[in-house]
Amino acid sequence: MTTTDLKGYVTVYLALTGDERTSFTLSNVKSDAADQDIFDSVTAIAALLMYPVDEILRHQKSNLNA
Repeated sequence: MTTTDLKGYVTVYLALTGDERTSFTLSNVKSDAADQDIFDSVTAIAALLMYPVDEILRHQKSNLNA
């Protein structure tokens, strides 16, 4: 069996007022991107927004072939 890594995506959740949240997605994240690089990118984007980051989720994709 072989595994082929595909580009994934990152979902960023922003804290609104109270328990409310909103999110945005960064697509086509390379599978070999370092977690710290993703964190730094999200932090830079969040600095331009009016709400603080509540959670960052990284979604990685791969194909399994027989």
